[in-house]
Amino acid sequence: MAKKKTAKANTKPLKRKPAKRKSKAKGKRKVNRYIAIRSATSKYCKENYGKACPEKEMNRIYWELKARYGDVPLKSVLDEMDVILGNKDRDSLPDDLILFSWFHIEYLLFRADGLFFRADDDITLDLSNMGMGVFEGKYGEMPLIYRDEIYPTLRGRTYEAESNGWSASPLPTFNYNSKASSVKNRKFVWGMEQTYLDQKELDGYAWQDNGQRSSPMKTIPQAGVSSDAVRLAELQKDINAQREDAFNRVDRMLDMGVITKEQYKGYYDDIMSKYAKGGIV
Repeated sequence: MAKKKTAKANTKPLKRKPAKRKSKAKGKRKVNRYIAIRSATSKYCKENYGKACPEKEMNRIYWELKARYGDVPLKSVLDEMDVILGNKDRDSLPDDLILFSWFHIEYLLFRADGLFFRADDDITLDLSNMGMGVFEGKYGEMPLIYRDEIYPTLRGRTYEAESNGWSASPLPTFNYNSKASSVKNRKFVWGMEQTYLDQKELDGYAWQDNGQRSSPMKTIPQAGVSSDAVRLAELQKDINAQREDAFNRVDRMLDMGVITKEQYKGYYDDIMSKYAKGGIV
């Protein structure tokens, strides 16, 4: 019986066709915030001044906007550029900043100024009528001074006045002192006015906080300092960062029209009360 021949196996290796690479889904390219803002600023300058702004001024505008609106979506900033830069070259204080309720200062003075202020402007807040003295600093550092040194005491005193049954209409306000100020020299002064009591009577009143200012924690030197103290300083730094994030969220809500200025005050109070004693939200 004849043997059945078996086919020889093909010893040549099969050539594999290279796998087709999956094309990446084409998504929208992320817009560079720096370039987009500078481009919008350049357009604003040409439309309003008929020429391009100097490079130094362009840089200043960008960093001023970053300080005020760094947390705001880019599209919102670009859409509102005319408003955001609306007071940049004014030679007089915007009307909204002449007289305003004390709890509006955070938004009106430090955010919605239309870029009227510059980081190195001299700012003075005279709260002597509330027994708190005078606070001075550069515009760029005043938001932190306000939150750490002014707000806790001032908020506490308004609560104390209300609990004493002192009616106030309006509530304490900041009034621009034009005589002590100079737009040309970039110096701006506000004094606080109150209607709780006759000023002489209030000056003689003993506030429960004993007139002590709340101040931010000072940097602790490393040499000879216990690990507990270092950890406490680091914790305080983290708490301050969380508080800033919380404020930024509320500021965005106000900018986008999600909340009103009155609602903003409530959110602001909640944030300060949660972080005042070193608590974490």
